[in-house]
Amino acid sequence: MNNSTRLKKNYSSQFLPLGIILFLGLATIFTFIVSQRRQELRSKALSDNAILSFSPTTVNITSNGTFNVATILNTTPQAAVGTDILVQFDSNKLTLTNVTKGSNTVLKTFAPIVANDANGTFDIQRVKDCANLGSFNNSTQNCPSGSGIAEFGVVAFDWVNNSLTGSFAGIASPLATLTFQAKPNISGNTTISYKYIDANSTTDSNVVANPTAGASPEDILVAPTSIVAITITTISASPSPTPSPSSNPSPTPTRSPSPTPTRSPSPTPTRSPSPTPSTTPSVSPNPSVSPTPGTNPSPSASPANPQIILELNLEGTIGTTTQKPDKQFIVTFKKTNTADQVQTVTFTANNTATYSNLASPIVLASPGAYSITVKAPSYLSHTFPDKQINQGLQTISLVNDFTLLAGDAVETTLNKIDIYDYNNVVSNFGCKSTANASPPPGKSCISFKSDLDYDGDIDIYDYSFMVGNFGSTGN
Repeated sequence: MNNSTRLKKNYSSQFLPLGIILFLGLATIFTFIVSQRRQELRSKALSDNAILSFSPTTVNITSNGTFNVATILNTTPQAAVGTDILVQFDSNKLTLTNVTKGSNTVLKTFAPIVANDANGTFDIQRVKDCANLGSFNNSTQNCPSGSGIAEFGVVAFDWVNNSLTGSFAGIASPLATLTFQAKPNISGNTTISYKYIDANSTTDSNVVANPTAGASPEDILVAPTSIVAITITTISASPSPTPSPSSNPSPTPTRSPSPTPTRSPSPTPTRSPSPTPSTTPSVSPNPSVSPTPGTNPSPSASPANPQIILELNLEGTIGTTTQKPDKQFIVTFKKTNTADQVQTVTFTANNTATYSNLASPIVLASPGAYSITVKAPSYLSHTFPDKQINQGLQTISLVNDFTLLAGDAVETTLNKIDIYDYNNVVSNFGCKSTANASPPPGKSCISFKSDLDYDGDIDIYDYSFMVGNFGSTGN
């Protein structure tokens, strides 16, 4: 996967005002707080009554034909600050060809955002490629839900003006319009539906509202029941028209052929045969040489165990000149037919913030071809395949292979930057890890895992990395 959007510290045009960021503590975009987990039960202040539906719900289409389906959001009587839309369809029968944004003035920003786009342009191509192919830019990591699902989010935020737009109560019709095309030479029945698991899931459709100031944001979506039933028929070839009989034609007179003069054949000259060349005598093959017996090689001395120094870059720290703190990385070495070797190692940053374990080389049992998976604190893990490791001390630079993506603050088995991570940033925004630092108003500062650039505080830079990488997965 190519690196996600990086919002550099000198890219001031995308920084959100501090007052807005602090307000995000009361108006988080999606669902749940960091202290909650998918498996936990919780009491709710709001009822689940938001509805996602489609229009139309019945479509009759011929193969290769196109049709539109509107997604409709009804939050009445509650107010929502965002929604995740996941629409399921059969990618063997249908192709998603477009997603058109609605004109809602509150739910304005559609995600994902085109990389490095200051205007927050909706990345429709990514949505289409993920839905139809299950990959984007030749990477499946950009498509966490795989093929057959059109996935996008809509939030109450004005990207261009860097401002929140409040909350939406009512009916957004359409919230967005999806355009599909039936595949050629396909017939039969199929459906389109919303992906929904339950109110505790963050990998399905959801609608998020805030109950009261200081309370947890909640998913208020009731299980969607709206389905689009589609009938696809093939186009029958039209029969050729039967020609009308024509009047009897007048007979065509037959012309008498003119006599063809007979030409006397010219005598064919006789050619003398060319002499047949003599056959080239074959050369007798060289006599085969008997192999010279060799001596068996002497057994080599036992090799020294490989000692590995890794060098790699982290998205949140790369290029900075201030000294970054040492961090404990988890490194996994995998080799065919060999048990995984997992080690927790101290990594230190140099003066350009490239991290390495120079002071603590990793010792392996044997040389060979390995895949190396690296997990840094609050970063997605990444696997570097096909690394040849030799005997003795050696440095393996991964700097040009991939830059680890920031944002996995709440490290679950999903290895994904999701709503738990987002809420960790929001809940602890403005917190500082320095001694005797007072927490911002309304903050408890219980976690510093969202300090993605390792500079001792959770600020706009950490928030920007989180938003830029939201939805990304590691490998």
